[in-house]
Order: sequence, then structure tokens, then C-alpha cells
Amino acid sequence: MGKKKSKHDDSKKFILIFSALLLLGLIASYFFYISGSENYGDSSCDIIADSQERADCYTRLAANTGNVGYCINTNYWFEECLDTADPNHAADSELLQEICNAVTDSSKRVECSEYVEENY
Repeated sequence: MGKKKSKHDDSKKFILIFSALLLLGLIASYFFYISGSENYGDSSCDIIADSQERADCYTRLAANTGNVGYCINTNYWFEECLDTADPNHAADSELLQEICNAVTDSSKRVECSEYVEENY
């Protein structure tokens, strides 16, 4: 006599298949997240708590990509970022103004504007 499949066996298979699909989905999501942040690394720099280390991360990012726009996130360390990412001082003036406007300390913001005026 043949054994009948129990509902219990079917539910175990369903749970196993569902769990495997969920795990694959999570793994795929992780790799999409990593590949997206590797494009410019925004997310990886954002999570750094120390402001100088975060600025260093954005400076490296700006230098590696050639995108001076990342210097917006460097705050006090704008000069190092601009020098590293744009050694020929060819960045767009509107973008440079955005970078200076993003500096939170008013005296450093003025210093940024003076730096841009003298070097661009």
C-alpha cells in the first residue's frame, strides 16, 4: 500500500521553498545595494560617524570619480577635497558655490568662498 502525503509534509516543503526564496531575495538585495554604493560610495561614507573620517571618505570618492560634487559633504575640509578632486581648478562655479554653502561654520564658509575666488 502506498503512503499518502500528509498536509504536514506539504507545509514543510512550502516553508522550505519560501525560506529559500526569501534568502535568495535578501542576498540579491544586498548585492544590488553594494553594487549601487560602489558606483559612488555615498552610503558607505554616510555611515561614518567621525566628521573628518567621513570627509576623507568623500574626498577619496571625489578624487576617484572626478566628481567634485562629493566635496559638498566634506564641510570644514573643503579645500583638501577640492585640491584632490579638481587639481586643475576647472569645476563649475555654481557647484563651487554649493560646496561653500554646505559648510556649516560661517567663518569657514567665508574662507571657502575666498578660496574659490582666489583659485578658480
